[in-house]
Amino acid sequence: VMPHKLEISPGGTVMEEASTLFCLGSEEGEFVFVNWTPTRDPESGKATAPKPEHFFFAHSGTMTAVERSPFFPDVILTVGGWNFSIWKEGLTSDALINSGNSQVTLTGGALSPTRPGVFFIAKHNGNIDVWDLMDRSHVP
Repeated sequence: VMPHKLEISPGGTVMEEASTLFCLGSEEGEFVFVNWTPTRDPESGKATAPKPEHFFFAHSGTMTAVERSPFFPDVILTVGGWNFSIWKEGLTSDALINSGNSQVTLTGGALSPTRPGVFFIAKHNGNIDVWDLMDRSHVP
């Protein structure tokens, strides 16, 4: 029995244009793309939850950041364990960029709200690396 049933109130509208795609990170460092649109089982007619579209073992520890680019909505920064990655939604082979392992664990990350190629990586020792991909991509 479901304790809550989702209903549309009278006069409410269904948002046909709303995206049901989302991504998430796990405590084990997995990165998953999911389309949350339920499908109907052809035999029973019941709505079923979809399976993840793409599943990656991205990080060697708990993911601490998953953030979409404010400039490119299909580009995503993830941080976890000792490395970070930059992904492009729809690319199914691997991340666009996988960093090497840091000497200390990474505790967070954020994309710049003002510069498309800049992002910040926070480390357990208190340091923050500032990366500018328009300048160079191999060191912060």
